[in-house]
Amino acid sequence: MAIEHRMSRLSPARNDAYAVEVRARAYQHRLTAIQALNREIENESTRCSDATLAGVIVFLFGDLMGSATEPNWRVHLSGFAALIAMRGGWDAFCQKSPHLKSLVLFCKV
Repeated sequence: MAIEHRMSRLSPARNDAYAVEVRARAYQHRLTAIQALNREIENESTRCSDATLAGVIVFLFGDLMGSATEPNWRVHLSGFAALIAMRGGWDAFCQKSPHLKSLVLFCKV
């Protein structure tokens, strides 16, 4: 997320070598992380794990911070809600994973 923060602070018009490198590195790291998270979601044994859900939350928050006007966060929120439903719904999840309750309830709003 630090590199994405660095990228977001760059002017969109800036195209010098540093800006190009920062953007390329940020997109590469994001792609690698998304691919890893997708593998976790595709795997039935890890799909609804706390770690996978926490990863989805991280990307969801990143989407909201980076581009809240883009529709992507809504799609990711719907996917997150579907994973919560697989865990028995909001209430069941919060009872079984109280350490994630505050993060999850933010997504319920």
